[in-house]
Amino acid sequence: MTWVVGGNCFNGFVCVADTQATITTPGKANQYFNCVQKIYKVSNNLCVAFCGDIRTGLGIIATLQSLLLNDSTTTYFDIDGHSKGIINFLRAEYRTLNPTTKPPVEFMFLWNAQEESQLQFRPFCMKFKSPNFGINSTKKIGLATMGSGNNSAYHKAISSYLSGATQDTNASKFIFPGQTEAPSILTVEKFKRILFNEASKLNFPGVSKSLIACESVIDYAGLLTDDNHKKLNRLAKELGITQEDVQTANDSSLKIVLDEKSIVAAYENLSQTNAKAAVELSIALTEVVQSIDIEALYKLPKLKFTFVHGEENLDRPDLIDTWHRMQVFLNSKKIKIDDSQATA
Repeated sequence: MTWVVGGNCFNGFVCVADTQATITTPGKANQYFNCVQKIYKVSNNLCVAFCGDIRTGLGIIATLQSLLLNDSTTTYFDIDGHSKGIINFLRAEYRTLNPTTKPPVEFMFLWNAQEESQLQFRPFCMKFKSPNFGINSTKKIGLATMGSGNNSAYHKAISSYLSGATQDTNASKFIFPGQTEAPSILTVEKFKRILFNEASKLNFPGVSKSLIACESVIDYAGLLTDDNHKKLNRLAKELGITQEDVQTANDSSLKIVLDEKSIVAAYENLSQTNAKAAVELSIALTEVVQSIDIEALYKLPKLKFTFVHGEENLDRPDLIDTWHRMQVFLNSKKIKIDDSQATA
């Protein structure tokens, strides 16, 4: 199988997947190849990942791309009002590809869209599982996973941490030593880095160490100029907002603690001990807030793909993205696909 992780972060979405294919042949040991691309751009703002039967997954994604992918930057995908149509499409394509069998396959859709009358974009993440393809939606700031990586204690520890919870397990203590609580909010970049730096070091049958990611970042950084970003960071320290470096097994994070009661107490204390400094701080904060350029949130965020090559060989550096190419590859390995099943 595989491991696919999707994250609705406060500043966009990110999806990370491994590259391994598992070949199952009756009477023989499973064979593993790091060769399959499992995440695809399907529209200007939509990426779709899959796990399960490779022939079905690649076939349905190819059809989705032919229907939705275009070069227009003014057109984007949104499921609002079209959920029934998406489900019916997935069911119909699945039956066409598998008229007599029902191989397991799952899809994860991730996209940024403008919700109802709102001009700003926000992330969405939904899963669809065969054979009925009912919707499994992820909350605004939340995590979704697919694949056999969920059976690994170490992969599960990472998923739990990214979802905002820690586990009292040996795996969690190893990857996140000394951390009694997980962050409640992660940026797209930090979410991806934790997966790249931690999951790419793990060993688990069916899941590779080589990972591919698709991300789409809403431009919250564009709300303020660089100078005002620096000013806000300085003012935050005066208000008692704390920062500390947190170490994980293969990475480090900058942890920022935003506690409303502590911030209010710090300001009230400053007002009593140095009224002039308190007034200057209030004026400076007001100036920063008034400088915010909200139009940065109205721009359609672009999709970006990145790749990390773990400590292992890729069987196909140019990852396989069609079923025909998968057949050619298996033939080169003397594997008869009619006698085997290829799963991602």
